[in-house]
Amino acid sequence: MLLSGGIPATELRLPVDAVAAVPGVPFAPSCEERGVVMGNADNHLRTADQFNARDWKAIAADLAENCELTDHARNYTAKGREQWIEAENGWVAAFSDARVADTRIINGGDVTVLLFTGAGTNDGPLGPLPATGRTINLPFCEVRYWDSTGRTTRGEWYYDQVGMLVQLGHMQPPGE
Repeated sequence: MLLSGGIPATELRLPVDAVAAVPGVPFAPSCEERGVVMGNADNHLRTADQFNARDWKAIAADLAENCELTDHARNYTAKGREQWIEAENGWVAAFSDARVADTRIINGGDVTVLLFTGAGTNDGPLGPLPATGRTINLPFCEVRYWDSTGRTTRGEWYYDQVGMLVQLGHMQPPGE
């Protein structure tokens, strides 16, 4: 089923930080206000707001105890809630103003995909690399797998590590 503009119904384009009001049109009540239980796609979108607010406790509450997070660009897997939150904090250590923007969600029921732009200024070390003071705007893809209670059991991060290093000035673009 396609929505207006040819967008598949399973892909919702929603802003993370705000919804603009349309003059003369009242806001619809939220899912919570209507007593509707949020689905996995809604929960996944909410994690972007939680990251932007640095609400690690709320992020951890949505993770299954034995969850795993694989950062494919770094070939690293975090095991358990504590390591997952440490991985999230790693981004903030390198980019204190790190934020998730321009979110799009693809809903597959017990698997959701969050496409977004990761943005921030590199004002802290990125692993062994020193801070550059440069900003990044990098496409990211986060896949989450959900259990029957609405908790994340597994996550996967995909992003262009070479593109990030080029934007930060740590390497030249390939082929130059």
